[in-house]
This record gives sequence, structure tokens and C-alpha cells, in this order.
Amino acid sequence: MGAVWELVGFVVRLLSTKHQDNVNLYAVQMVFIILAPAWLAAFDYMLLGRLLRTLVPEARALGISARWIARIFVICDVFSFFVQLIGGASLSGAQTNASKAKTGEDIIEAGLIVQLVTFGFFTLIAIRFHWKMRQMNATHGTQGDPNQNWATLIYVLYVTCFLILLRNSYRVAEYVEGTHGNLDVHEVYFYMLDALPMLTSFILFNVFHPLRLFKTGFLGKNASRADAELTTLSA
Repeated sequence: MGAVWELVGFVVRLLSTKHQDNVNLYAVQMVFIILAPAWLAAFDYMLLGRLLRTLVPEARALGISARWIARIFVICDVFSFFVQLIGGASLSGAQTNASKAKTGEDIIEAGLIVQLVTFGFFTLIAIRFHWKMRQMNATHGTQGDPNQNWATLIYVLYVTCFLILLRNSYRVAEYVEGTHGNLDVHEVYFYMLDALPMLTSFILFNVFHPLRLFKTGFLGKNASRADAELTTLSA
């Protein structure tokens, strides 16, 4: 889903280059491109929750149980998603109203900050989970474990976490600078700090998809539902 939103955003962005006075096209491409990483973040949240429930279901990471990790962070992600969506709608309806456009940008910036803080805390939980797994492996070993590929997934998770944090930091800095700031007027920053990190993340999760790496137990009791959730978010 994240890749679809990103694709739609770039198609509309291409159209907007041919109609540079059309504020609606600009707002639509911006909303799709800005919101696309929220789907990727949701996939990361669900992935870590599934890893915990599969490997150490009774464990807690920074006080949060495996059952609640995905729920808590997806709720935060949805909140951030709608804040940014409201900002995008405000910006789209601004037309030539500079004050309303600035309000829309400020709302989007607030949503991005919420997403950045939430994802930063989530990254700390992922690190804590990794540390616990290394301790367990040092104590009990992994010989005969059909799910030894968990380490590959956690490193992929690290990379995507870093890329999302990089992208969100860039976006927050861009909005703090404002229109005609250095980050806004030089398009190379957009491609290097937004488009490339997202493309890399999508490729990584397609190459190292959890449903291919895990042999048993990853989907849990509701296998068909979990399969559908992961497939939709990684599409």
C-alpha cells in the first residue's frame, strides 16, 4: 500500500510540473508522498509485534508486551496520518490564501513530528528486543530452530527504521525552514532524503519478506488474517 501511494504521488508530481500554477495538483502529490511512509511504519510495527509473539511471546520490550506493540504504535501512526491528511486538505483548499496555506503546512509539520517521536521510541524497543534475543541465544543456542532467520529481519527492520527516521527528519527540517528554504528549493534533497530512502525500504521488504524467511509460527493462530495484513502493508 505504501508503494502504491508513493507511485500515485510521483505520477501526480509529474503532472504538476506541467501545470505549476495548479495548487490542487501540488497538494495532492504532496499528501500522497508525505503519507506513504506511514504505511511502511505500520508494517514495521506489525513486524516487530509478530517477531516478539513468535519468538518470545511472554517477553516485554521497554515495558510493552508483544500483544500491545503493534496496537499502540499503529494507533499513533493513524493519528499522525490523519493530522497530516488534515494539513494536506487545508493546504489544498488554500488556493491563493497564504495564511491558510501556512496553517496547512504547520499542521503537516505537527503530524510529522508526532510520527518522528513515535518512530524514534519504536526504534528503541526494536533495539531492546534484539538485545534480549542475543541474550537468549547466548544462553540456549539456536541449533534446530526453524526460525533462525529472525536476525535477518531485525537488521532489515533497523535499516528501514533508520531510513524512515532520516526521511521524517528531512521533512520536519524542510517545513521548519519554510517555503523557499534551502531544502525546499533544491530538489536533489527531496530525491536523496525522501524518494531514495523509501525506495530502498520497499526493495528490502520485498527481497527479505518475513513470510519467506520464517518457517513456522510467524502468522500465529489467525494465519490467513495475518497474511492478508502483512501482504497489504508491504504491497
